[in-house]
Amino acid sequence: MTHLSFTQTTQNALRELDRLEAIKARLASFIVDLKETPSVDSDTWVRMYTERLVSNVIPAINEVKEYLNSQEALVTKASN
Repeated sequence: MTHLSFTQTTQNALRELDRLEAIKARLASFIVDLKETPSVDSDTWVRMYTERLVSNVIPAINEVKEYLNSQEALVTKASN
C-alpha cells in the first residue's frame, strides 16, 4: 500500500490523480515502444516499467480514487 503524498483535499487529489495517470500512460507507451522495436536491453526495461506500474503507480491511483470516493460519500451523506 502506498501513502498519499499530498495534502488531502479534493483539489489536490484530482491533481495527483492526473499526475499519476500521466505517469501510467507514459510508462505504458515506453513498454509498447520497447516491444515494437526490441533491443538488447528491451526485456529488462519492459520488466522494470511493468514492475513500477504494478507496484507503485497503479496502487497509488487506486488509493487516490478511494480517497475521492470517500469524499464524495461524505458530501452525499452530509447533503441528505
